[in-house]
Amino acid sequence: MAIAHAVVANTSAFVPGNIAVNADGWTASGDTGFAVSNLDRQGGGVRLVTDGTDNDCGAIVWGGQSISVGTVGARFGFSAKIKGTEGSTDKQDWFVGLSDIYDNTFFGDTDTLASMDAIGVYKVSGSMFFRTCVLNAAAQSGETTTIAFASATEYSLRVEGEVNTTGITVRFYINEVLVDTVTDVSTTGFTDMAPVVALSNGSANAETFNTYSFVPYGA
Repeated sequence: MAIAHAVVANTSAFVPGNIAVNADGWTASGDTGFAVSNLDRQGGGVRLVTDGTDNDCGAIVWGGQSISVGTVGARFGFSAKIKGTEGSTDKQDWFVGLSDIYDNTFFGDTDTLASMDAIGVYKVSGSMFFRTCVLNAAAQSGETTTIAFASATEYSLRVEGEVNTTGITVRFYINEVLVDTVTDVSTTGFTDMAPVVALSNGSANAETFNTYSFVPYGA
């Protein structure tokens, strides 16, 4: 699997605090109309915007150090506060979590996740429900939760992962409700991953996605 951008291997605990408040720490890659800006909100945050081109897509990655998910004994995860505002009803694609790639193909033109290593929470065009994923060099798969996503509404996300001798276990929470648990995922082939936020639109209207806080960790 081709990696869009390299990240630095994890060599120690990774607890950077709220990375959403520092827009300068992110690197962006996307289509021409993809833009990133600071939020006009006390406490900061970062805003992703697409233009009105169908399937316009982009992503941002936090650089400097990545998170190991393939070593027995490792613990990792993140918490985030987000709000997606739909430009066209149910046409927004977004992802918040950990991944080994980021670019304008993060979501394909069929509104699905590209093949990658990824652990996170996302939503796709044509659906108004949160989804969870644990991908190991694979395309879109995971669980559609019973929690509905509402446009222009703030949500809290939390993901907790641990690696033991039987594989990787990941728990997903939305507004502090446990919505999915994935167990015994093989560590074979899993790479170090970095914090990523991605946005794409499945129609000819601009989409907006706000990340008010994003606190990843790995140890």
